[in-house]
Amino acid sequence: MVQVINATRRKFFRPFERDLRDFLSKVMDIEGSDKEVVVVLVGNSRMRHLNEKFLFKKGTTDVISFDYGDTAEVYVNVDYAIRLGDFAFYTGYLALHGLLHVLGYDHKRKDMARQMEEKQEAYAGLWKYS
Repeated sequence: MVQVINATRRKFFRPFERDLRDFLSKVMDIEGSDKEVVVVLVGNSRMRHLNEKFLFKKGTTDVISFDYGDTAEVYVNVDYAIRLGDFAFYTGYLALHGLLHVLGYDHKRKDMARQMEEKQEAYAGLWKYS
């Protein structure tokens, strides 16, 4: 199950959050995962706080994932997505990236990075938003 929470002051068009939830749920179905995932849309300030407090890195970042076993949280920086140009596309793309991390994919090792990139590109083609 995927839940999307808008923790920003921004107002998104209603179908967007539903479309994002449905997209990520479809990826989880394909991957055979029944993990409960909460995707939290945040801005630069909240992302900077998370990055510094939990990852001990200065500044903001695009996406952070926390995997707790049967549940997970994916934080997506919508300000970053907006800077990239196409807010809806990049928010979905970053959420997908974070989801793949909680599903066990990583890009630290070269062989895993290739596999993660291939999955991300294939699944990105499923991302349709209103």
